[in-house]
Amino acid sequence: MSGIKAPPARFWARLAGQLFTSLVATAVGILIAVRLVPDFRLEGSVAQQLSTGLVIAVIFVIGIRLLPILVYLFLLLKRVVRRGERHLTEEPDFGVSDLKFFAPVLGAGFLGFVSVVVTPAVLWLSVWLCGVLGLPVQLSGFWPTVVAALVVAAGRRIPLWLFGLVGPAQARKAAAWALGECAAITGGLLLAVAMLEGVWLESGPGEQQLLTLVVLAVLFSFVELDLAIPLVAAVAAMLLVNSLTLWLLSWFSTGMDIMLKISGFWTLVLVAAIVTIATLPIRIARWRVLRRRFAYDPWPGQIHYYNDSMGGFDSSPTY
Repeated sequence: MSGIKAPPARFWARLAGQLFTSLVATAVGILIAVRLVPDFRLEGSVAQQLSTGLVIAVIFVIGIRLLPILVYLFLLLKRVVRRGERHLTEEPDFGVSDLKFFAPVLGAGFLGFVSVVVTPAVLWLSVWLCGVLGLPVQLSGFWPTVVAALVVAAGRRIPLWLFGLVGPAQARKAAAWALGECAAITGGLLLAVAMLEGVWLESGPGEQQLLTLVVLAVLFSFVELDLAIPLVAAVAAMLLVNSLTLWLLSWFSTGMDIMLKISGFWTLVLVAAIVTIATLPIRIARWRVLRRRFAYDPWPGQIHYYNDSMGGFDSSPTY
């Protein structure tokens, strides 16, 4: 058909580059999960383990990219979030429904829910297909599958951020923000483990302990709240959210080889305060950059969900 133009070569080169980086990042995430999750194992020689991990990564990437229901839900969510963002920049309409008013917050929560559900399902499907093909891989049980999937999602973020450092300007800036925040969170957790008696890591190799903290730091960075409210109130809200997040991560780490244990409520709050102080300069600097895009704020004091805060990286743990 003469009316249809074929995509330019630049389009195919960009698509191939995205698939390659996604495949490499997923393979790294799988190897990290094998290292940290006791019920996720690749057997055989090193070459067999690498080849099996690569096959799992290929199936995982294809499943994430092509799962029809995920595509439909993502497009639906994107439309809802954009509609909500447009609504937040308009003058107040007191006749609007609460559902439309809180669309950005609901959209962010729904995206996280979809990610937590879909990612373990795709990982389980990848491992099952590898078992059908006779490849030496073991992953049994619902909870180990969920833990392994979230570790894969966190582990693959690090290579994606590193790839982003050599990408376009917006991607470089977003990757630098993300890596800086992850390093700050990891440093805060290391400081808490070293200084506080009620915080400790289970014994194990030093590199495995550090890798555990890095993965927990990446998962911690998934939870982010941008508030257009006074600084003191924003810090208090961050402290509350960070305390809850740390409690969940401590519970989550029970499914890993090395657990992060936090004993006592006030110890938890103190660790959250350390992490909040460590990440506060980066978040304030990024907030000021994002604030310039919204010079006029008709509704100060409302929650703002920035859809492009990751500068080209999807904000869900799945991608």
